Formats: sequence, C-alpha cells, structure tokens
Amino acid sequence: MKAEDAVKCLSFANKKFWVLHEEIVVDIGLRETILKKLREQFMDPKLLDILVCPLCKGPLTYKKNEKELICKADRLAFPIRDGIPVMLEEEARILPAEEEI
Repeated sequence: MKAEDAVKCLSFANKKFWVLHEEIVVDIGLRETILKKLREQFMDPKLLDILVCPLCKGPLTYKKNEKELICKADRLAFPIRDGIPVMLEEEARILPAEEEI
C-alpha cells in the first residue's frame, strides 16, 4: 500500500476507531506515517482533562485546526506536534491582544 492510499483511508475514520478494510502488511515507514496522521487528527479527551497550563495551572482550550492548547489566563498557545502537546513556556506562542480566544 502506498502512503497516499493509506491517507485516503482516513475517509473511513470516525471518532471512536480507524479501520483499514483489508488485511495487509504495512512497512514500518508507512506505519509511522499512518500513526502520525492519526495523532494529528485525534486528541485523547482523557489527556485534555488532566492537562493544565504549566504556568498558572489553569484550564486549557483545545484548538483542533490550529493544533494548539490555549491558556486564556496567560494568553499562551502551546503547540501540539505529532499529536503530543508541548507544554514548555519557551515553546508557547504569545497570543496578541487583538487575537480572539
């Protein structure tokens, strides 16, 4: 299976599971590509429940399209890279006053 064919299979995905409709052997590189796409697509709700801002310990808002976790109190946007939240102050983007959150 080619990488572009695997990405097309995302159309079969839903919020609870992801399925390839055939039994296939997938090489390791393609497997990593598929897992990366899945991590980008879905964020574990349980993880969102326990994550807080590392500075103020306040709640975070998940912005799926921007792939960021937002702390409204500190006006910081923490990036999500390969499905993993980067909760470091030095990696966070400062939200300008005119940007709505």
